[in-house]
Amino acid sequence: TLVQEGYAVADGKLFDLTPQVLELGYSVLSSKGAWDIARPFIDHLSEDIRESVSAAVLDNFDVVYVAGAQFHRVISVGITVGARFAAHATANGRVLLAAQPEENWPGILQNIPLTKLTDHTITDRVAFRKELERVRNQGWSLVNQELEVGLMSISVPLRNSAGGLVGAINVAVPTLRMTATEMEQLILPKLLATVATISQALKH
Repeated sequence: TLVQEGYAVADGKLFDLTPQVLELGYSVLSSKGAWDIARPFIDHLSEDIRESVSAAVLDNFDVVYVAGAQFHRVISVGITVGARFAAHATANGRVLLAAQPEENWPGILQNIPLTKLTDHTITDRVAFRKELERVRNQGWSLVNQELEVGLMSISVPLRNSAGGLVGAINVAVPTLRMTATEMEQLILPKLLATVATISQALKH
């Protein structure tokens, strides 16, 4: 298959890779560069709002956290790089799923396991589709105690200069400290502004 696709050549006994194999790594390298650029902006947002900020990418039906700034308070939300959570129950997961091409939606909605993680988790496929449509239309997602009781998160997709999806950035807050309305009023504008600034920085 590799030979057929132009990634390798064979002399009958041995295989050798062609320069074309480098293309496979370009998307990974470019996304790593993007998070290096994003990191200081993520740090600044975390200091400004005094809450933890994380960035994630989609891996099948999970989100994997690739960057973040943890703000230490008596009650704080700590998500480590490399952590993996079910996409359906996270704000990052929902903005990333909602940003997928329309033709991929039927397969996503049919196959994604809508596991009940708390009493608040959306597990009905029709309701989940409506939620993804709402997230896509408004451009952000707020998930209130669907992953874990007492935890709320708001997320915005991050795109590069060409409009391609790089990942998502979110702010997670304990429900003891803030209501969903306060998240929308106080955190969302700063999160949107930060993501817009990062997108602009990715152009240079």
